[in-house]
Amino acid sequence: MRKHITPEMLQRASELRAAGASWNSIARELGVGGRDTIRYRLDDDFARRKWGKTAPPLSEQRALYFRPTEADVRAIQDTVPRDTRNFTARVFGDPLPGRSALDRRLATQVNNRLTQRVETASHG
Repeated sequence: MRKHITPEMLQRASELRAAGASWNSIARELGVGGRDTIRYRLDDDFARRKWGKTAPPLSEQRALYFRPTEADVRAIQDTVPRDTRNFTARVFGDPLPGRSALDRRLATQVNNRLTQRVETASHG
């Protein structure tokens, strides 16, 4: 499993590099892949030279190295509604209950009717 590179690790790597440590020794001390793993994160010129003219923007290159923690994944999964569809609905790609265009349209109509009733009651 890959080790997630934290901002603290990048700070430590910057300090080691400023002290004259090699990229290999920094990678070994931090316990990450090879020297290029850290070098890509700290040296923008290296990334540009390595990728050449076809280089994607640095933000996209860095996205390749982002690995969410298990807690982040669980937090995101908790926001996804439970799939209550039956087998056939899943196979044929039916939307989740409440997520179809018809369901949203009906919800909007109900909301509009409630708004009208509240406005009528407040004016009358």
